[in-house]
Order: sequence, then C-alpha cells, then structure tokens
Amino acid sequence: MKGLFSGLLSVFASTSPAQAPDTGKQDADSIRTWYEKGEQLHKQGDYQAAQTEYNRAIEKAKELYGEENKHLAVCYELYGDNYFEWKVWGASSGLNYADAKTYYNLSLRCWVSLSGENSHDASRLHNKIGACWLNLENEEEASKKFEQALASIQSSGKENPLLLASIYNNIGKTAFAKSDWGDALKYYNLEYDELYTKHLDTGGLDKKMIADCLLNIGKAKAKSGISPVASLQEALKFYKAAGPLCNEVALTCLELVKYYYSIGDYDKTREMLQKMLLVNERLYGKESENYKGVLNLIDKLDNSNR
Repeated sequence: MKGLFSGLLSVFASTSPAQAPDTGKQDADSIRTWYEKGEQLHKQGDYQAAQTEYNRAIEKAKELYGEENKHLAVCYELYGDNYFEWKVWGASSGLNYADAKTYYNLSLRCWVSLSGENSHDASRLHNKIGACWLNLENEEEASKKFEQALASIQSSGKENPLLLASIYNNIGKTAFAKSDWGDALKYYNLEYDELYTKHLDTGGLDKKMIADCLLNIGKAKAKSGISPVASLQEALKFYKAAGPLCNEVALTCLELVKYYYSIGDYDKTREMLQKMLLVNERLYGKESENYKGVLNLIDKLDNSNR
C-alpha cells in the first residue's frame, strides 16, 4: 500500500499547478512574437510579409481571447500603420488610407473597451484616423477626429508631449489645407511649445520633429504676410543637427527662395537657389532632373536681372 500511495503522490506532484506549464503565457508570448516580427518587417519596408505576421497574431488572439482584447488592439493598430505606409493600391490611391482607417477603427473600439475614451490609447487612434481622413482630403471629418483626439488626451489627466504635439500638427495641417492661415500658425506654434519650449531642459528633444514644425510655421507665416525667414533659418539649423536630411533642407530652402523672390530680394533668392543646387547634387547627382531644374531657375533669375 505504501508503494501505491507514493506512486499516486508522484503523479499528482508532477501535474500540480505550480509545475504545470503556463499555456496562457506561452500563447500570449506567441502572439507577441508574431506581431513584433511584423513590426520589424514593416520597418524594413516588407509590408506584405508584415501583414502575414499580423494575420497570424490576429487569428490566435481572436481564438484565445475573443473579439476585444489588448492583443487585438495592438495588432489592428499595427495593421493600420502598415496600410498607411504601404501603397499597395498605388502611391496616390485613397484605398491605402481607407484600409488603414478600417483597422484603426477596429483598434479604437478595442482600446475604448479596455482603457476608456479618456485615454492616451483612444487619443492616439482618433489622431491616426483623422490623419487618414486628411489624406483622403476630407478636412471636415479629419477635424472632428483631431478634436476628439485632443479631448481624449486632455481628459486623461496625464502628459504625453509627443502625442499632443502630433495632434496640434494635424490640426494645423487641416487648417492649412482649408487656407485658414491664422489657425494653422496658432496650432503649429502650440506644437512647437510641446516639442521644444516646454521641454527644453528635459533632454531627448526630437530635432527633426522640431525642424519639421519650424518649416510649417514658416509656411504659415508666409501665407499670413509675416516674414518666415527666422523660422525657416531655425529649421535649417535643426535639420543640420538632426543629421543628413538633404531633402528636408532642400524643401526649406525652396520656401526661402519663394519668399525672397516675392519681396524682390534677388540676391538672397540666388543664394538659396545655390544652396538648393548643392543639396540636389548630393541627393541626385548633376545629371538628375532635380539638379538641372534648379540650375535652370538660376539661369532664368540671372537673365531677368541683366
């Protein structure tokens, strides 16, 4: 009898909860592994392969946890990001943004169920859905989503400067698209405060985001009849500090070219065109259409002032 009981005890011991494998954790880890692999493929520009990994994660998450869970919320959002950047229907097709919006809405439904409407998660998804509407050239729907994003983050009671800056940026872009230069400038300045002024001493400033913001401020100022020179020159400094961002430097120089030409300062116009020429040479080479186009502008400017 003693041998029998000891055998039974050994069986129970080998299957006790403390020693049994945690299948729930293993399943969650598998889902996470799939969508993290998808993220890496997305970053590498392999959007189709990324989509395959997200599909695996989505199917398993639905099977194990139902229609609304954190895993699905994450996967749907990543799926939306994938469509937003992957021009599967063509570079100018609205279907790319329409598909992204579909998955962002699915993610939003999950996040609201999990975190509530007044959360960073809800705010982030409203902001992304608004960006889809803006790319679909529906400024009215975009405005509604950006306002929802702003209300959600403000009601959350927690700071998130980069998300708030992104929302301000998108509201500014929407105003600019509607030719509301005053509102565009107002929200770009609010974005600048979040990215730089309020957090100057905190470290980790995103120099490219600040430069992009200053470029937008310069554009809005020019449209409002205000000199954009200081903002655009500051943008050039931040682009230089952020790294070799030649294309962004060229775009900033172009804004300065347009402004200087509009006020009749042809010496400054030529100076900026020369800088654009050097940038285009580095980017595309002397045989490129971009380089030849800028060279042609310099020739026209010189001929008109003879």
